[in-house]
Amino acid sequence: MGLDLEEELIGNLLLNSEFMNYLSIDEKYFFNPFNKKIIPILKKQFLEIHDVNLTLMQKYFANNDEYKKSISILTEYLSNTLPTTKENIIKYQEQIYRNYIKIEIDKLILSYNQSRISQEELVEQINKLNNSFLRVEHDKLSGEEIYDLITSKNKVLNF
Repeated sequence: MGLDLEEELIGNLLLNSEFMNYLSIDEKYFFNPFNKKIIPILKKQFLEIHDVNLTLMQKYFANNDEYKKSISILTEYLSNTLPTTKENIIKYQEQIYRNYIKIEIDKLILSYNQSRISQEELVEQINKLNNSFLRVEHDKLSGEEIYDLITSKNKVLNF
């Protein structure tokens, strides 16, 4: 894939911590092992301090070397990331999820071709994957958007 959506998503979460409010994808859907590891760290830090901050991230790593390697990778993500919108953050997650489903189906087909699963199991598992979905909160407002709604005059609040 030309544009690495996982890196783009993580880079934008680092650029704008408000986007963490729209993060609904689980780390298991990520392909890159580093990204699988960093997503829970970002979520935990955001829950604790309502921000994503590379400098304050050190406490989430087992040792200083692991922290330095991770910061180096995240800094590279940042340098390669173009700022985006919350709508694209949602789209990135949906595409990452679709990529995960495709990879899982490919694995099932390979297992079937190697006679490790039956045709019935193949069909059942593919149907299960095709019927699953990523729950994304499209209508969630950021703190800034809520403030704008509350402080603006002549606007009707719809919930």
